[in-house]
Amino acid sequence: MAGKVSEAFETLKDYILSTHIHDNTKDRDSHLWPSDGTIDWKEAMELLRSAPKVPPLLLKSKGKSILIRWRRCNRLLRNWMGIKTAEDAEK
Repeated sequence: MAGKVSEAFETLKDYILSTHIHDNTKDRDSHLWPSDGTIDWKEAMELLRSAPKVPPLLLKSKGKSILIRWRRCNRLLRNWMGIKTAEDAEK
């Protein structure tokens, strides 16, 4: 689905039961790691948390080393759960 995440969410929020989390560059389904593409992840996580039935996150991506993946996944999950750390405050 092309366009803004917020527009798609408004249309589909009552039907979201799970997720398939990855980033894109808006030109194809590229399965980039979150924050490697154009999606506003802060907004996306806030929207998903506000869904009538908060869905589980299924992370799917390719490339990057496991350490980079873990750090980004950890940051994504902290944002998902609304947890702020000193590292977040520095950004």
